[in-house]
Amino acid sequence: MDALTEPSKHAAIEFPAYGSGGDTVGARRLRRAFRLLVAACLLLAAMLWFSEYYLRYDDAERLYIAAVTQYPESGRVLLRSAVKIDGERRKSPTPKYMAALAEQEDEDQVLPAYEKAYKLDPNNSQLAIRYGVQLFIGGQFKEARERFREAGAQPPRNALPGYLEAAALQWSTPGPSDLAESLALVARTNSRGDSVTFPRPSWPASVLPQDGEWYARLRRAMVDACCSPLYRYADLVFARAREDMAKGETQYWDSWLMTVQDMARRVMASPDLGSVQAIAGAQIQLEALELRIRLQETAGGAPEAGLVEQTVKLRSALERIADFERSRDGRIERDRQSYVFPLRLASFSTVGLCAFYAFVYAVCKLLGVGRRSWTIPHPLGIRLFLAAGSLFFFAMLCVLSFFTRDGGLNGVTQMSATLVWLGALLAFVLVGAIYPSSRLPRPSIAVRATPTMADPRECLRQARKARRVAGIALIRRYCGILTGGYLCALALWVVAFRVVVSLYPWQIKLLTTGLSAQEANVVREVLALFS
Repeated sequence: MDALTEPSKHAAIEFPAYGSGGDTVGARRLRRAFRLLVAACLLLAAMLWFSEYYLRYDDAERLYIAAVTQYPESGRVLLRSAVKIDGERRKSPTPKYMAALAEQEDEDQVLPAYEKAYKLDPNNSQLAIRYGVQLFIGGQFKEARERFREAGAQPPRNALPGYLEAAALQWSTPGPSDLAESLALVARTNSRGDSVTFPRPSWPASVLPQDGEWYARLRRAMVDACCSPLYRYADLVFARAREDMAKGETQYWDSWLMTVQDMARRVMASPDLGSVQAIAGAQIQLEALELRIRLQETAGGAPEAGLVEQTVKLRSALERIADFERSRDGRIERDRQSYVFPLRLASFSTVGLCAFYAFVYAVCKLLGVGRRSWTIPHPLGIRLFLAAGSLFFFAMLCVLSFFTRDGGLNGVTQMSATLVWLGALLAFVLVGAIYPSSRLPRPSIAVRATPTMADPRECLRQARKARRVAGIALIRRYCGILTGGYLCALALWVVAFRVVVSLYPWQIKLLTTGLSAQEANVVREVLALFS
């Protein structure tokens, strides 16, 4: 026989059991369809986020929304850009961007920024209060008094500008001044019976919730800044009272201390129901009461039983609020870890599955796995198993999110959930690594099913190699389906979370509790002691 027509001893043998001669084109279409499905799910989540933060709002508004959830170092850069863009595109600039910038500006730029914001919106009483507080802190007491006076003349009715104006009035004149004028202003404010309402920080309330950790931090900082002039004024009044009591000049002091006490009581009972102003009101009240008791003892009489009872209640109230404040950081941190927990599991699994797929893909390249192995179908049981895996991970993420919102994701629950999650993940991976050995027939069976004129030993050797190639190809395809199904579940969870919670799972600053409701309940309990 001619050497050109003699069959080679090592010619490749086709084994149908290992994918030779199958529908390669159909298998390729099926793979592409699955990849498009995965891409569509990921694109849905990505486009939802992109459209919401880049298409829904104009550039200035988008920067403003992003800036209020950043620390000042980053936030002020975004807000400066927002102010610049807004000024270029509008004839009348939007005041809220400049007001937000003023809250985050560098120390030497705070007052100029507030001045610009105030000129843009001079009828905004909350902005006037915030501007006046910064003027007071900066030592510009006359200007601060004007801002407080203007805030008091604007609706809604509010006692806070009157108290702040009295504090600024006391330092408006150089040298030591009499307390009578400022205390008379406090008394007139008390007599009007208006509630004490503190200004709110700049915040897009229609877009972002106001019950999260980040907003609570900004609100508390704002209230604390507004309370600082009241603390300073009360300290001055009490220092003067001690001086006059030492001199025996106590003619008006009981009335004056009652005026300051009434002011502090109204601050404590602010409808905002915050612990910062409650502490300020209670501390000022307590010191005023102690001075009144001392005043009565100095006059040679026994202190009124009512005054003593009120001091006991105020100490109890301060201790109750202090207990809550001591637990605040720990409770917020536990809640933050609860929200981070599903993200950690999801991130770990994503990295793990992608790494496993990359490893199997590299092995396939080394072994020279071709397209013929695509035609080996996965059994129906394996396909159902993979579909169940996607549903399991989606359901698990939803359950964890529910327990997080419900406050039940404690350490024990997290440990149990971690074991279940990792156990399921390991089970899915192990099934994919083991099942091809039972799916593919043994080489001897494949040889008998393949008619060939080749040497039986060579045929068996090629069958073994073909089985190894088909096996690693099945593992790769299984891992690809598992990873793709998991990514689909992850993307759909993100979309479902956004629809139900109105936030994305990674917006931890907004999701973590600010304890606003719990804080309000504590203040209500404290105020109930005095009703």
